Amino acid sequence: NIGDLMGEYFAGRNNIKAGFIMHGTPFYGTHLRDMSARQEIIDRYRNIDICAYGRFEAFEDAYEECRKMIEAHPDIEAMYVTWDRPALEVIRALKDIGREDVSVFTTDLDLEIGKYLGAGRIVKGISSQRPYEQGVAVAMAAAKALVGGECFKYVAIEPYTVKREGLLRAWKDVMHEEAP
Repeated sequence: NIGDLMGEYFAGRNNIKAGFIMHGTPFYGTHLRDMSARQEIIDRYRNIDICAYGRFEAFEDAYEECRKMIEAHPDIEAMYVTWDRPALEVIRALKDIGREDVSVFTTDLDLEIGKYLGAGRIVKGISSQRPYEQGVAVAMAAAKALVGGECFKYVAIEPYTVKREGLLRAWKDVMHEEAP
């Protein structure tokens, strides 16, 4: 979803430079999400060049990773950040260096990142997990396993694409409550 959000946002423009800031720990789900976003850009959006990759261990380290990346590649216009907490650190770094013109794309919807998207500032697209639906899927898989059904090593559900114009509906669909 993030690859498509970034690609759609920059449709009709050429030579867009993007940076990817990913989690440094080899957690399967996060790694798969990062590599899928990367591959989507490479395969479908030839107008976007991923010119820099960075990794962090603690999400606070995304701040310095962003600063170093922008310093080395000042022509970056787009930033993929693996999830919302490190994305907030990237946003803080971009503000501190006066680069609020960089468009950030990330995953996971929460109040703070949603405010940036809703205001049309910095955050241009989110691919959110759906925690309630994930819980139901895991519960169903566990129940099936307990009654002798198939055991799954990994249970996942389709993420939810969140754009500014659909933010209030997305909040309700993802959080199962009205937007604050």
